[in-house]
Amino acid sequence: MSIAATADRPMLKHVGTVAVLAAVFAGALVLTLALRPWGFVHHDTSEVVMWAQSGWVAGFWKHPPFLPWLTRLWSGVMPMGPLSLSLLTALNMTMCAAAVQQIAALGDPERRGATRGLTLLLLACLPYATFMAIKLNHNTILISLWPLTTLAFLRALDKPTALRGILFGIAAAAAVLAKYYSLLLLAGCVAASVASMPRAWRFYRSAAPYMTIVAFVVALAPHLLWLMENQGSSAKFPFVVGANALASEARGPLAALKFALLAPAVVLPLLILFGLLWRHARVEGEPTRVHRFEREVLVLTLVPYVLTALFIAAFNMHGPVVWAIPVFLCLPALAAVRLGRLRAGMLGRLIAGCGIVIAIITVIGPFGVRTAISRGVDGISDPRQDIAITATGLWRAATGMPLRLVGGDSRLTSAATLFSPDRPQGWPAFDHHLAPWVSATTATRDGFVGLCRSNDAACLAQAERLGAGQTIIRCPLKRQVSYLGAVGPVFKADVIMVLPVSARAVPCPVE
Repeated sequence: MSIAATADRPMLKHVGTVAVLAAVFAGALVLTLALRPWGFVHHDTSEVVMWAQSGWVAGFWKHPPFLPWLTRLWSGVMPMGPLSLSLLTALNMTMCAAAVQQIAALGDPERRGATRGLTLLLLACLPYATFMAIKLNHNTILISLWPLTTLAFLRALDKPTALRGILFGIAAAAAVLAKYYSLLLLAGCVAASVASMPRAWRFYRSAAPYMTIVAFVVALAPHLLWLMENQGSSAKFPFVVGANALASEARGPLAALKFALLAPAVVLPLLILFGLLWRHARVEGEPTRVHRFEREVLVLTLVPYVLTALFIAAFNMHGPVVWAIPVFLCLPALAAVRLGRLRAGMLGRLIAGCGIVIAIITVIGPFGVRTAISRGVDGISDPRQDIAITATGLWRAATGMPLRLVGGDSRLTSAATLFSPDRPQGWPAFDHHLAPWVSATTATRDGFVGLCRSNDAACLAQAERLGAGQTIIRCPLKRQVSYLGAVGPVFKADVIMVLPVSARAVPCPVE
């Protein structure tokens, strides 16, 4: 082999890696677009957009600020809209795949290429990383941040240097700034480091863990100061949700049992594929390999899972299964190393089969969405985009000015911040606590639009109370979502325009 050919091999490996991740990105984007109506954005995601438009705030009443910050940065790369949010979702899924691949390669450095390919195949069978990840919110952003934090931790544990400790601290801070739930992952890191003898002894004698703490605290400092100024409002949110759960929802010990049973059940497709490959596809006589960090990764998986169930029981939470989205993501890396080599051509055929499955989903997925709309499934059948655009047109006709502020129903408000061409600020529930960047006095003086469901008397009364003494125009709307010939139920909403002093009153158009 020539020297030039040898020198080109690392470059070819990089090109191959980029090509594989590009294929993952394309597949993720196809899933994201095929499993929801064109232009649809879930209210969790539009809420993040609303927060992102409020500026570089160090915290929000419901969650820490990482995802709004990321969304704000992304809006500087691509104009904010349904397509750009789908691209960001696909990028999040691709980062998850890249990080889990790296964890697999770290555990089996001799066979990195084959192990990475098998890891991707197994990861594709984990619904937490695919179907459950197409809705971008504070749970699904963790599918990239938890594996990245795990990878940084394992690298620091393997070769504890100050730099690796700093990188681990930054990754850990990003995960916590995305959702406080990530503190359970950090508890798992502590447990895994102690369980990792003799690595633990070398790790704690180095500068790595102490640089981790410094980097973690420094990165978290602005948010910690915000928490102190706001009486820990966002940290209380999970407990408030549990206390306010519907009487029909399981809470406390019953919810903990439900979580403990259902969360690992979602891993069954991965386990089934692993069992089939182990029995029918491995090379005969292939020695069983074990991931170098199998014990640590298992601890990192089990500790958050067990602690979540205990917290649900102890604090009377309702504990939805989606909390487990980031917990089991590293299992494909362990499974891929255990499987070792597959028979010649088997991996390629399996990957081709995975591509066929994605193609089938692309074809039949929209019909499933059509059925959901015709049945009036909550959220997906709400014509929030249509209402946002209509409300903007009504405001412009009445004032001759762009829409700057919209409030009222939380779902309608957040959708208006995304879908309105004027990109107004959001004022959910007309509540200063939920939107401290809005001044009620300024809002009343400059005017605003209130969006309320027609049967929400409290929202309607609050909008008219805030506009007392000024011109108010109330326009009832009836809208329906249509998709592939299916029509959703009639959605009734009221647009309440509190006009600034300089605006002229105009009648609402007849619906």
